[in-house]
Amino acid sequence: MDRPLPRPGGTRAPKAVDAFAAAYVRMYWTFAFRRPEERWLKAMAEAAESWANHRGLVVV
Repeated sequence: MDRPLPRPGGTRAPKAVDAFAAAYVRMYWTFAFRRPEERWLKAMAEAAESWANHRGLVVV
């Protein structure tokens, strides 16, 4: 019988995923500021930030 595994900490994902999401946001914003002519980098930064915000994070 296949049952879903319980998530550690209830409904909140591990802090490691939060740290990864925050680092991802910072990385892509750094790339986007260094190469403003590359619109896709800004789009990636915005997508990463949206994901982090969805997780309840505010990355500065």
